[in-house]
Amino acid sequence: MGDEVLFVEAELGIYKVAQWKPRFLETLAHAEPALDLSAVTEMDGAGLQLLLFAQREARASGKTLRLTGASAAAKGALRLAGQ
Repeated sequence: MGDEVLFVEAELGIYKVAQWKPRFLETLAHAEPALDLSAVTEMDGAGLQLLLFAQREARASGKTLRLTGASAAAKGALRLAGQ
């Protein structure tokens, strides 16, 4: 179990979060989990909540969740959340 990068594409919003959550959890099982948000076209509060959940789960298991890329939409949502 080494590096694992989950490439998140398209929308990370309320209508898609349920589809992404299992993939986030699968990524967190690896030694060095990472998310690439460079192709995210839209992110809302539900998407931010999923990212914060993933970060909390990674920390609880002694890991650091890395972001390897972020689109303008992802950066804007993270900035609004103070992240």
